[in-house]
Amino acid sequence: MEIKLDQKVKQHLEKKGEKVLTVELEASQSCCVHASIPHVLIGVPQETYRFDRFEVDGLEVFVYKGAVVKHALKLTLANYLLFKEIEVSGIQII
Repeated sequence: MEIKLDQKVKQHLEKKGEKVLTVELEASQSCCVHASIPHVLIGVPQETYRFDRFEVDGLEVFVYKGAVVKHALKLTLANYLLFKEIEVSGIQII
């Protein structure tokens, strides 16, 4: 699996003193459509057996085993008014 980390993500993690990311799928609570939405957390997942582990540019990236990646998994840093969030693209929403 190809995983691309934006330079801003690396800098953000370095500032926080972190070296591990987890890409998980959260179930959507919609009345009509059931989907799994990708979500990024900083740190090791609680149930590591549910994730594949990758090393990318000196960082550990855990990706949920059920994730269907189209071409490449891309992690970017989004800046909002008062906070920053790591966003993921490239996962097919199931």
